[in-house]
Amino acid sequence: MRIAPTAACCLLTALAAPAAAQEFVHFESPHSHPVELSPDGLRLLVVNTPGGRLEVFDLPASGLPLHVASVAVGVEPVAVRMRTPTEAWVVNRVSDSVSIVDLSALRVMDTVLVGDEPADIVFAGTPRRAFVSLGHENALEVIEPAAPHAAHARVAIAGKEPRALATDGTRVYAAIFQSGNATTVVPADRVSSAALSPYPGAPNPPPNAGAGFDPPMNPALPPPPPTGVIVRRDGAGRWRDVNGADWTTAVTWGVLDHDVAIVDAQSHVVTHAGGAFTASTALAPLPDGRVLAIGMDSRNELRFEKHIQGVFVRSLASVLDPASATLAAPFDLNPHLDYAVRSIPMPARTASVGDPRGLAVSADGTRAYVSGMGSSNVAMVDTATGARLATAPVATGATGLALDEARGLLYVASRFDGAVSVLRADTLATLGTSRYFDPTPFDIGRGRPFLFDTHLTSGLGQASCATCHFDARTDGLPWDLGNPAGLEAEFDQVCFGPNGQAGALDCSPWHPVKGPMIGQTLVGMSGTEPFHWRGDRAYIANFAHTAHNLQGADGDMTEEQLKQMQEYLASIAQAPSPLRTLEGGFLQQVEDGDPAHGKALFEASHGNALSCIDCHSGPLGSGAFVVRQDLSGDDQLFAVPHLSPMRDKRGFESLTSGTNLRGSGFGHDGTSPTLIDFLGTPGTHFNATLPAGAQSARDLAAFILSWDASEHPAAAGSPLLGTHPSVGAQVTVRNDRPGSLARRDRLLAIAAAGKSELVAHATPADEERAYLLMGGMLLSDRMGDSTTVAALDAAVALGTPVTWTLVPVTTGLRALDRDGDGIRNGDERDACSDPADPASVPGSPGSCRADLAHGDRRIDGADLAVLLAAWATAGGPADLTCDGAVDGADLSMLLGSWGACAP
Repeated sequence: MRIAPTAACCLLTALAAPAAAQEFVHFESPHSHPVELSPDGLRLLVVNTPGGRLEVFDLPASGLPLHVASVAVGVEPVAVRMRTPTEAWVVNRVSDSVSIVDLSALRVMDTVLVGDEPADIVFAGTPRRAFVSLGHENALEVIEPAAPHAAHARVAIAGKEPRALATDGTRVYAAIFQSGNATTVVPADRVSSAALSPYPGAPNPPPNAGAGFDPPMNPALPPPPPTGVIVRRDGAGRWRDVNGADWTTAVTWGVLDHDVAIVDAQSHVVTHAGGAFTASTALAPLPDGRVLAIGMDSRNELRFEKHIQGVFVRSLASVLDPASATLAAPFDLNPHLDYAVRSIPMPARTASVGDPRGLAVSADGTRAYVSGMGSSNVAMVDTATGARLATAPVATGATGLALDEARGLLYVASRFDGAVSVLRADTLATLGTSRYFDPTPFDIGRGRPFLFDTHLTSGLGQASCATCHFDARTDGLPWDLGNPAGLEAEFDQVCFGPNGQAGALDCSPWHPVKGPMIGQTLVGMSGTEPFHWRGDRAYIANFAHTAHNLQGADGDMTEEQLKQMQEYLASIAQAPSPLRTLEGGFLQQVEDGDPAHGKALFEASHGNALSCIDCHSGPLGSGAFVVRQDLSGDDQLFAVPHLSPMRDKRGFESLTSGTNLRGSGFGHDGTSPTLIDFLGTPGTHFNATLPAGAQSARDLAAFILSWDASEHPAAAGSPLLGTHPSVGAQVTVRNDRPGSLARRDRLLAIAAAGKSELVAHATPADEERAYLLMGGMLLSDRMGDSTTVAALDAAVALGTPVTWTLVPVTTGLRALDRDGDGIRNGDERDACSDPADPASVPGSPGSCRADLAHGDRRIDGADLAVLLAAWATAGGPADLTCDGAVDGADLSMLLGSWGACAP
């Protein structure tokens, strides 16, 4: 029996404790369109997601980006598009906002509030309107640029999580990220039904190879538990398992398989196309009116580790015909893979594209460029044949592409490396890499590859843990990862039985055949041991075999690698709940239920000695034990899963609906379409036999969907255990919008209550200034300097917009000291050191201020060329001495710094 605390718990506690210096909190927000080339080709814009900023680069004739400015926007920016040559719109995922940036003044002019989890933005129609994808709300929001704060139109998308957008000017195309693959689970009771099973005698589990199992069932095993079975709809509309057996009579519901939504920009009429991907990730119009789409397709209907190993996902592309709303048969972005083997030599493996996220197409439509976030490379593909034309490695986490055909260049934005790689568009030869300041701590960057890197963690180079745990979350699919040839695993956890008894009770060993189980999110995973639905993994270290057994890697992960991955997972913060008020209170109603009453039910007893909170007791709604079958009412042991991701499991509405957005819902195998269905199962002891049972179930479901870990006492002041619902909330106060003051005052009150910290950004006299509310005063980015809310309001009256943002507790100081070197931004600017370089402090020999060209921490001819091009101008990055002119003093400083910068 395992009772000892784990390293993950200790680490999580250490990370969550308030620190003397400011902390770093990240949400691993996914990119959609992180890089944008200006229409005139003179500027390149890149979102700095962990830094909450828009990075601005000038593009000289050479095309090699020169970093010139950094503009504070919202929390976790993930996409940027230019509406005009001087105006950029930045999508902030956690802030649920769009920042409108004036590129001439280099400041935020306005902030537009949108729905939950915005992902991308395009401009289309006549007049041109902004279309914003809302991942959590399965919709597009339409904004009139001339009146951005007027009521926004909504366009419903029949698909789970629209993200990346594209437009041909008259239509908007939305890539549906969790598009599904027309798979679902036949529940265990239906599998065991002689009237519904296609197999004689209705065996359960059913076979996967003719009348038997492959691999063969170990004769030493006891009978396996009854399970459901994963089925996939074929071209004729029949539901078949991997053995080819027809389960159509057992499936009384339908599942949509929409990969792309096609929206008329004028009428907002929507059509859908599907059948190509499990996850649709990016789109690009072709010159003939069609659209190229890329994504991933998962083979979750395969059963057991032997058959899944290394070949369970493919990176694909398909061409959409908008007129017929059909996607052509997809072609593999990795034509060198035949999937007949599970591992290939590393040189061939590095040619694979894994987790494709970025897409650009040549003007003539003959060439497509695809970037792999997991493979950190770019592939050039013939759009007609799918043939690979060239491949090149780039900085890690390649998520966005911008094609500059005038210069023959391709710009690649890398999410994990704070970098822009510059490639020749014809050969993909690397010409240079420009970097910007990424505040991500070393431990996070060190452990992240073990989740995402497809070359490092798989045998074919196209798969990783993140293939099923997209962006550290989940793909929403059921997987049957058992092994009939395996052995039972000895029970080694805390066993929880009837009446809350825990300890030395008779919990049976774990059978190696377990049936379909839904992927779980990794956000909030660390510290919620034991892991897996059945609790059969005591520690993260127990996942050492996963890279080899499931992904086909050359060997197991080492203890040190697992430790680094654990540190990374422990750092991912919970996103703010969209189903709470900004103050953290309950909404009056959530899906026909009263969450406040649901909380009372959650903490009360329901016909037995237990309440929900007896099991779901932690900040995330989890419990550190395994529940016996006689309490759960199931056929297997199950751990207590955490409740924080429950709202993301919606989309499987009923067992009779033909328009379910996904084929799975709640419970370990996803066979309960809704929380109401799940709460009616025997194991919950919460059903219609209770007084007012139906409404009570709706109320309890409403509370669970509204789960907010930050309100738990154990999460107080710890954004890693629970992010307050106000985090990210923004408003830009302007002199032409007096109504914005009411929202600003609301943010002030939340900060005063200690729920979040409030920062403000303004640009008086063309200089960015930052402020942090503390003790009723606004500390500034110059030590010893402070101001008041009234003083900033006075600046607004004179025409200076001020943007206010709530950030997690303990992180506000980052607004005043970007690089965390202990010297505030304004003081660094005054002393001519770089506030975005921790090695650059006043008087420090480690300063790399003269690194003007590429952020490569080397002073060479490229930096000299930048300085000479700016000769005799007033100020700017090349004014190394900060005396207002680029002259001999600056040249002397550059030449004196020649070579590699000091570490």
